[in-house]
Amino acid sequence: MSSAHIDDIPTKTDLALSVGHGIGTTIDEFNEGRLHSGGPHGPIVTDYDQAIAIALHKERAERRRRRAERRRKRAERQRKHAEHHHA
Repeated sequence: MSSAHIDDIPTKTDLALSVGHGIGTTIDEFNEGRLHSGGPHGPIVTDYDQAIAIALHKERAERRRRRAERRRKRAERQRKHAEHHHA
């Protein structure tokens, strides 16, 4: 029976970077001192945990946007299909 070694446990950074490339971009902004809290004119983020939270938030928002776009396109296709077959 093998036990997990402390080095085998993923860090917050490992987890964040594994989710998507957008997160890496946000962390790059943080490392370069360009990540703002609350929008482009907010204060510069200095806490790494806050940068991770912002990165995860951005990733979730992008996922919601893509999902909504797919739903809109699907509804449009269905509407066109219905118009074509019921005309």
